[in-house]
Order: sequence, then C-alpha cells, then structure tokens
Amino acid sequence: MATVKFPLVTGFCGGLVIFVGCSYLGGRAAEIVTYRWRKPMTFNAVRSQNGGQLRDDLLTLQAVGFSKFSEDTPSALQKNADYFGSIRGSKRPELRSVLDLQIATDYVGMARLEQESGNTAVADRHRRLAGSIVHSLGWQDVSSETLAKLTHGQLWWKATK
Repeated sequence: MATVKFPLVTGFCGGLVIFVGCSYLGGRAAEIVTYRWRKPMTFNAVRSQNGGQLRDDLLTLQAVGFSKFSEDTPSALQKNADYFGSIRGSKRPELRSVLDLQIATDYVGMARLEQESGNTAVADRHRRLAGSIVHSLGWQDVSSETLAKLTHGQLWWKATK
C-alpha cells in the first residue's frame, strides 16, 4: 500500500469533491421538484381552449407595441392604420379599443406630418378621422391640442433614439 504524504490535504480535497457533487445534485433535484410543483399553479388558468386566444391576444398586443418602431412617414403610418383596421374586426371587444387608439394615434401622426409638409386639407381629414375614432372610444374633448397629446409620448420616444 502506498503511503500518502499529505493525508489532511488529500482528505480535505476528497471531501470537498463529494460536497460539491452532492450540492450540485441536490440543487438540480430541488429545481426539478420546484418546477414541477409550480408549473400546475402557474399555467392552471390557461386551459387548452384558451391557449390559442391568449396567443392571439399577445401577438396583437405585440404588433401594437412594435408599431411605434415604424418609420415616421405618412406611408408607414397609413400602413399601420390599415393593418390594425383590417384585423380589428376579428379581435375580442377588449382589444378593439386598444387597436382603435393605435389607429387614432397613427392618424394624428399622419396629420402632423401632412401639416408640416403643407397639405392642410389632408391633415384636416386625418385629424377628423382620429377625432371620430377617439370620440367613439368615449373621449369628450377631441380638440387638436388633445389629439396632439396623444402622440406626444411617441414623438418624445422617437426623438431620444
């Protein structure tokens, strides 16, 4: 049998390897058990028939969120408004108001850009469209100043990028 020169160091290293291995395996086991325990609680509200609806709603809201990244041109804003107008009819009533507000925001942006380029007739038409949309959402004040506040945050965000 071979003699060990440093029995204390060798014993400590062996114990450390065993401790690290047991800690890792224990952590993995706890992670698996915890995930399996929490998974039914987390996803219990989403049944299989509601899963498709939830996915559709999330994709719609994601499209609304991504629409603020579009170019600040009348054609890009018109494209957004047309897209949201085309999908609006197939969405739940809770999402229709969100889509209507985004369409109105796009029309106000188009009105601003057309006004800056000197097309006052087109700008007034876009402003009237936006006003009728927000009025249908229950807004009482649909003046130009109120509509301008609708896009103020979006314009500030684009200016900082």
